[in-house]
Amino acid sequence: MKSEVTITAPKTGKLLELEGLRGLAALFVVFSHLQFAFFEVDLEAWLRNVDLLPAPLALFLTSLSLAPFNGRFCVWVFWTLSGFALSYRFFVLRSAKSHAQSRAYLFEAALRRYPRLLLPVLAATLFAYALCRLGWIYSVQLDRAISLPGQENGFLTGAYDFPPSLKEALGSSFWTTFFSFHVLPHYDPPLWTMKRELFGSFFIFGFLALGGGSAWRWLAYVVAGIASIGLHQIWLNAFIAGIVLCDLRVNHLEGLRLGLELWVKGLEGIRNSRWLAVVGTVVLVTLVGYYCRRTPVEVGSDPGTDIAYIFLSFLTIAWVQFSWVIRRLLASAPFAFLGRISFGVYISHFPFIFSASAAFYLGVVPWLGHLGTAFLTALLTIPAVIALGTLFYYGADKPSLPLSRWVAEQLLAGGKILSMRVKKHARVF
Repeated sequence: MKSEVTITAPKTGKLLELEGLRGLAALFVVFSHLQFAFFEVDLEAWLRNVDLLPAPLALFLTSLSLAPFNGRFCVWVFWTLSGFALSYRFFVLRSAKSHAQSRAYLFEAALRRYPRLLLPVLAATLFAYALCRLGWIYSVQLDRAISLPGQENGFLTGAYDFPPSLKEALGSSFWTTFFSFHVLPHYDPPLWTMKRELFGSFFIFGFLALGGGSAWRWLAYVVAGIASIGLHQIWLNAFIAGIVLCDLRVNHLEGLRLGLELWVKGLEGIRNSRWLAVVGTVVLVTLVGYYCRRTPVEVGSDPGTDIAYIFLSFLTIAWVQFSWVIRRLLASAPFAFLGRISFGVYISHFPFIFSASAAFYLGVVPWLGHLGTAFLTALLTIPAVIALGTLFYYGADKPSLPLSRWVAEQLLAGGKILSMRVKKHARVF
């Protein structure tokens, strides 16, 4: 989820709106898990009532109702944003004719990537382990309190159904999360995205190193996209989409703007239109909710939905950059801050919901009843998760930047020493 290149640094004025989009997507992931934990039965009842309306209206309202809970779509947005952010510095350096620096950036970024992700993942996993060890996970109790008789909530009963082990938690942090996430147990299930985040990052570095500066790279984008589908690795297309968007932004934005102005009169007024911003956003949200109507499936098991999500991710990021109204909103201070702590929110919210949020619900529900308690729990969980995400940002996410630089420096220094020794021995022989 988290991108190596900070695309929001105020010193460089880099695309704060995309950082705001990432923060909003992280918040929607929290919404999705709150829905699965506390509102599963209630949402199903609401949708059954909506289905009684005329078909077009029912479809529209169903899509709008489901959109805020489509956490899977948000994952595709994260991957596409990573493709954009990890490519950004490379294309900026290439456009400035700093070819040697662009190659050096890719090599250094590759060395930094694993430690950059490792420290936050380690912190989140140990946080979940500590909650399990202390007996502060209440998923089973929550299922008994909420689920209808004979209809257990698999989302609740399937979480943390294992005895805690520090050895397994450490193994999960350093290895399983990044290289074999199918191996149980999962101390922080949202970390399933980290394996593809890591491998997708190295795909980006390798792809750009081989053809990122070539005049034929646009053909390479198409070939790589088709090949990833043929190899049943459709998810790689999200990273490719991010590279394409970044290439367009850095190298072709002015040409695209001039071309649009030739066809569309008053383009600036259109981009600054609040009505268009609202209509365009409602259309996108409706499409996101429409694809949430399908039963959630693993990435790769439904190619049609995966391709639709990649296209919608591409369209969403392009829309955020096109509409000045949406751009200003997402670049505002609250959204920019939410984007800054988004990784902390993403990696810490799940165990928090199953511990503190669940405990609060179980303690209050006898007095307020289910629905009132569920809404109050959700309302209190959101600011609590934002505060927790802030702690994880300053305690693990932000420190991972200097740590990853130090690791890269040590590896580069070690590589130079090894190279010198090899050359020395070569002269002897």
